Amino acid sequence: MNGNLEGPAAVSSSMIPNGWQAVSENDPICLATASYGATPDLTDAFGPAYANGLMGNPRSGQSFVTGLMAFGSHHEGLQQAVSGFTVGCTYTIGLYQTVSKQMNSDAMDPTGSWSVYADNTLLGVTATTTSNEPAISLNKPWEMRQVTFTAMATTHTIKFMPTDDDAEWVSDGVRMGIDSVWIESSVPGGTVLPHLGNDTTLCAGALLQLQVGAGAVGTVWQDGSTGPSFTVSGPGTYWVQVSVGCALVRDSIVVAYVQGPSVDLGPDQTLCPGLTATLDATTSGATSYLWSTGAVGAQVLAPPGGTYWVDVSTTCGTVRDSVTIALAPAPVVDLGGDRALCTGTLLVLDAEQPGAGYLWTDGSTGPTLSVMNAGEYGVVVSLGDCLASDAVSVTVVSCDFELELPNVFTPNGSGENDLFVPLR
Repeated sequence: MNGNLEGPAAVSSSMIPNGWQAVSENDPICLATASYGATPDLTDAFGPAYANGLMGNPRSGQSFVTGLMAFGSHHEGLQQAVSGFTVGCTYTIGLYQTVSKQMNSDAMDPTGSWSVYADNTLLGVTATTTSNEPAISLNKPWEMRQVTFTAMATTHTIKFMPTDDDAEWVSDGVRMGIDSVWIESSVPGGTVLPHLGNDTTLCAGALLQLQVGAGAVGTVWQDGSTGPSFTVSGPGTYWVQVSVGCALVRDSIVVAYVQGPSVDLGPDQTLCPGLTATLDATTSGATSYLWSTGAVGAQVLAPPGGTYWVDVSTTCGTVRDSVTIALAPAPVVDLGGDRALCTGTLLVLDAEQPGAGYLWTDGSTGPTLSVMNAGEYGVVVSLGDCLASDAVSVTVVSCDFELELPNVFTPNGSGENDLFVPLR
């Protein structure tokens, strides 16, 4: 039906929404006396004619229709042939209306209505809408109106004609806006309508039985089946339609599915001494966490040397995962205490151990370092990801000495002066 009255509003002031027609000046209900006075205007926030009130904010969508009733020669209506009525059944025609005005220089009649027809039979005149907005406005107030009628044929041409509630239209005219038009079957009062319940989320594998009330007539489900119930086994939108008097009434429900909980603490780890792993079991929709340590949060700190597990619970069940945190062997390095060297003496610092890597303060990477000069010497030893370090301070001192010899040497076995021994 194109109830939002969508169309190319900015092309010209005589465009009609897709699927609609103008009520001709020759139509018995039209008061226009010339064809140019019977052309409703497709309108949006940009035009097409600002000075004549042909602009404004739609109630919905991108465009709406304005129609002028003025001077005895302009009566601009909108119509559409609608099929599918059941003779004798009651229907409601709904619309939103606003007073769009004609131009700011005239009396700016602030009130107006729409007359609604089925073919040439007047079904009713909508209650008046009042607006103090000027012709050029993007704040036009929209009000919902309804007219009820009983179908006399399977097809009716529904017509909408602007109507003034006073005589000012003869001199100044009234311009009305219309948008968001619909037609629906009226449901007899007291009828119990089908209700599938609120939208819901189920666990994977769960089934949901949808049912309509006893005595439902003309039941049709979204897949075309006609039984009194339908079994849901997957996500989607499900609806049922039943006949209520002359009306077809529908209800729908959206069903979503979620998988059971899933948690992954990652692979087993090996940590160096002094380090701690952060284990994270965060799970969407979790209702509780329980760790082997007794902790109940989504995360725990785990030092090396054990196996840790967590139970994660959701409305769809509980799942467990575990991980082992091992302690890696750490390198041991000891360069000894600080040293004093005699000038010219060579000192070898040794950090060697199987499978290790080395980095000395001078950038060398061997297991040992030979030094002869004073300074600070250090090494970082690595085993896998584990590191150890040590450093030593080396000083250099002078070691010169004088040789003193005894002036008496009698190696005769007398026990006196038998040995030649230098003295420092």
